[in-house]
Amino acid sequence: MYRTSIQIGDTVRSWDFQPFPGRPDQYVEGMIIGTRADGCWMIDVNKDSTGRKRDIVFTPKDLSLSDWAGRIEVLVKGEG
Repeated sequence: MYRTSIQIGDTVRSWDFQPFPGRPDQYVEGMIIGTRADGCWMIDVNKDSTGRKRDIVFTPKDLSLSDWAGRIEVLVKGEG
C-alpha cells in the first residue's frame, strides 16, 4: 500500500476504474471534507461522470498495489 498526498480541503477526481480506450470514464469530483475511522476519505461530490446524483462518497486513503498512480488526483489544492 502507499499513501497519497491528499489533504482535507483538496478538490480531487476519484476514478472508479482505470481509464481505457473504448470504455466510458467513470469518476467523481469534489472536495475532501473529512475521513472515516476505516481509513476512507469523505468526498463532497460536485460532479459524477455517470450523471448519478450523489452527495458524499468514500474512497480509500491508502491505495493498494492493484491500484494505479493517479486513481485519486488532486485538481485544486486546498488552503490547509
